[in-house]
Amino acid sequence: MKLRKQLLSLHLPPSFQELPRLDDSFLFDIETTGLSPKRSFIYLIGVLFFRENAWHCWQWMAQDESEELSLLEEFFSFSSTFHTVIHFNGRHFDLPFVLERCRHHQILCPLAGFSEFDLYQNIRPLKNLLKLEKLNQKSLEDFLGVQRLDPYDGKELISLYRTFQKQPCDSLENALLLHNLEDLTGMVSLFSLLSYHALKSGDFCLEKIEPVMEPEKFQLKISLLLTHAVPVPVSFQNSYGYCSVKEQTCRFLVTGIKGSLKHFFPDCKNYDYLLLEERVIHKSLSSYVERSHRRPAKPEECYVSKTGLFLPQIHAEHQPCFQETYRSSALFFEYNDELLSDTDWVLPYIQSLFL
Repeated sequence: MKLRKQLLSLHLPPSFQELPRLDDSFLFDIETTGLSPKRSFIYLIGVLFFRENAWHCWQWMAQDESEELSLLEEFFSFSSTFHTVIHFNGRHFDLPFVLERCRHHQILCPLAGFSEFDLYQNIRPLKNLLKLEKLNQKSLEDFLGVQRLDPYDGKELISLYRTFQKQPCDSLENALLLHNLEDLTGMVSLFSLLSYHALKSGDFCLEKIEPVMEPEKFQLKISLLLTHAVPVPVSFQNSYGYCSVKEQTCRFLVTGIKGSLKHFFPDCKNYDYLLLEERVIHKSLSSYVERSHRRPAKPEECYVSKTGLFLPQIHAEHQPCFQETYRSSALFFEYNDELLSDTDWVLPYIQSLFL
């Protein structure tokens, strides 16, 4: 069994809220001879950790299955000084595979007691925002513009290792180690994707907000400053408006309404409809109107109209709530300039619409 150690020049990621302490963590990736731990074995384990202001990569490589036990024991000895393991979708492959191989060798697996941080599970909620069809590591690296030197995929790597077993040579060994190394360094590059979580968690501050008045349109222009810069600009649009994010700046354009909307009373059974005036009135007052001039109000006509400026809302949190028609799903509330000075209102409002 061989152990290769090397120092790497990598950028230290920002201190994202989601990311565990790097001085107490290591990144981990395995290479196997197949997908089934009952019929395959681990021939390579690579780790990446940050100590003494530098990134260190250690890789244990077995010549054949007879060295797998030694490989695992050496890896577990290394991991004993850490408390958190960082991986990419390791819950579904790497960790169960290691556990099953430990059962095969009848040894304990100390990783079962570790805290873990799965990059895949933390990036998964960002799929729609990033407009990605796939969330495998290669797709995410392509999104970030990461260039790999390694030309092999997982299936090709198995054949490469089989060839190496029969005819060991430095070129094959380096190719196997390179694939594992770039899986590890690729994970470090994926840390930057955690910056997009600020949009969902509200980790930003208000930079500027202003209304945009046009003859037949009303919009609200909002600029936010993120704690960390995002690696790739993104933008998206929904029925409430438009959002764009570039570096540390996030801009929203909320589409409001300039005109007349209706506020529908929820308790229409307490109202009568005045036939001549074509409006509703509370029954406490309608008793003074002749019976022939009134009737019980229907839900779709039990409203009052108001003309002004209105902003959209997903739920009827801001009252009174307005709609275009009784059946309309789009909800609005009346805008006023005082809202712009209330930061405690602006930030949660933006999150509710776009995030």
